[in-house]
Amino acid sequence: MDCDTFRLTVCTYWGYSVTVDSLSTEAPLLFVCKQLKSRFFIIHLLLLPSDTLSVDVRPQITDVSMDTCYSCMSEETIRSDSVNQTLWNVLIQAFISNGTQSKNLTTCSADLPTTPTASPTTVAPVTNTTTSMPTPPTTPAPTLPTPTTGRFNIKPDENSTACLMANFALRIGVELGEKYQEMNLDPNGTTASGSCGVNTSELVLVSNTLTIMLTFTNDTRKFHLQAVNVTANLSSGVVFSEANSSLSLWEAAVGSSYMCNKEQNYTITTKLTIFTFNLQVQPFAVKKGVFSTAHECPLDDTSILIPIIVGAALAGLILIVVIAYVIGRRKTYVGYQTL
Repeated sequence: MDCDTFRLTVCTYWGYSVTVDSLSTEAPLLFVCKQLKSRFFIIHLLLLPSDTLSVDVRPQITDVSMDTCYSCMSEETIRSDSVNQTLWNVLIQAFISNGTQSKNLTTCSADLPTTPTASPTTVAPVTNTTTSMPTPPTTPAPTLPTPTTGRFNIKPDENSTACLMANFALRIGVELGEKYQEMNLDPNGTTASGSCGVNTSELVLVSNTLTIMLTFTNDTRKFHLQAVNVTANLSSGVVFSEANSSLSLWEAAVGSSYMCNKEQNYTITTKLTIFTFNLQVQPFAVKKGVFSTAHECPLDDTSILIPIIVGAALAGLILIVVIAYVIGRRKTYVGYQTL
């Protein structure tokens, strides 16, 4: 090693071993040092074997004070793509002033003694203070407008009158995990199809985002909605699908229609809810393409509400009369006087 060329003095020779492509060998080492203010650091460590192989690496020997010898007795392996160099017993002084070797040492961190941490005799109680972060304001989901009422008729063929008729506005509610989403059925972009049978009739509605299948059952005396199957393309890109084939909704006598103008909501499954507005359906025994006499839902049937209201009013009036009579009797009763 030519120490004068790089103004480098080796205070004590070090041990080293070199591994090239998994084979151990020896080769001269060349250090290149750079001075920065009052400190120096080694910027290059080159391996120069006898053949054409040349490796240039940057060892972690930095921030060494000037006028000191860098000392590191511990082993340090410097790795590169194809060469691993292991150094130990290193003692280097660069940039010698006045030609005198310094007696001061800058020791590497691997040689520094470790000081054991004394266990405390008294442990102070630790109080955990939990500071609740303010809950960010939640943005309410936008309220959907009332869906548009659609008229859906199914015919056996183009020359026949309708065998299934349905008028309603429909909204579905979908629950996925903690997220809930509602979607309106747009009748203007919906295609209606289906079939009419003796015991079973189906109405299938298909739009860009929704596919809804309603299955009605006839037991010769009454009909009802037995099954609902919904497939929806949600705004998140998820395809949602739920079905229930054991329902008993919209029941009415065969030969009549079922009607409910008020908003109604029905839980189809734990994840699917449907909302109806201005509903009137007749899946069997449609005559001349018009609805038959309607069986109204309890919310629409005012003939039931009127007697209930009148009865409640009469009961309240009787109660008031009885209370007034009892109070009047107590005031007029005098009783016997003692002589």
